[in-house]
Amino acid sequence: MTVTIGSHEFSGPHTAIHEIDDQAGIFIMVSKEGDSIFPIDVDQSNAILTSIRNHERKDCWKENCTGNLAVLVYYTPGMASGGRQAIEQEIRNENFIPCG
Repeated sequence: MTVTIGSHEFSGPHTAIHEIDDQAGIFIMVSKEGDSIFPIDVDQSNAILTSIRNHERKDCWKENCTGNLAVLVYYTPGMASGGRQAIEQEIRNENFIPCG
């Protein structure tokens, strides 16, 4: 399944961590409630899976999730960190993000 956020197509929402590849990209933590999703946090990383597992805002995710915690991912192989940061900021500017 895919979800369009801004002009970017994210895969997910993934509720199982084994569905995530440890690649460069942007991820959005969401609260999944039935067919609806609500963004909780957005971040970028050279290794998405590792970042999710070790993220410093995990407690914030749990506190702000009223449904099932899930993640949307947008893989960006070959994109520099600055490009990922620009997409992250674009998403933050267009959405209420309670964590971060």
